[in-house]
Amino acid sequence: MERMITILAFVAIRLMQMKELAENKEEAKKQSCERTFSTLEWRMLWSKMENKKLPVEAPSIYWGYYSLAKLGGWYDSKRTGRISVKTIWEGWATLMQMLDGHRTMEKLIQ
Repeated sequence: MERMITILAFVAIRLMQMKELAENKEEAKKQSCERTFSTLEWRMLWSKMENKKLPVEAPSIYWGYYSLAKLGGWYDSKRTGRISVKTIWEGWATLMQMLDGHRTMEKLIQ
């Protein structure tokens, strides 16, 4: 149990840092999402959330934060732009499941 708590604490800190960065909209749009996501993570998120070809450069951290929230089931029904920590966590969990499936398929193909 302690090991799991330790790992999840690092994830929670990473998500909270991303939330803090995304709250400053102008600065978040200038910074790459590779500050928070690995290349495979943001590409997987892009392929799930966008109907466009993958960009050459990584999108902004602002895009990553809101895409992760949408993956977690968020929609801005009250037009506040606020995203709960639970929604971000659920989006992250979904993304990790997608990545796990991707890695499993890569192993099966080899």
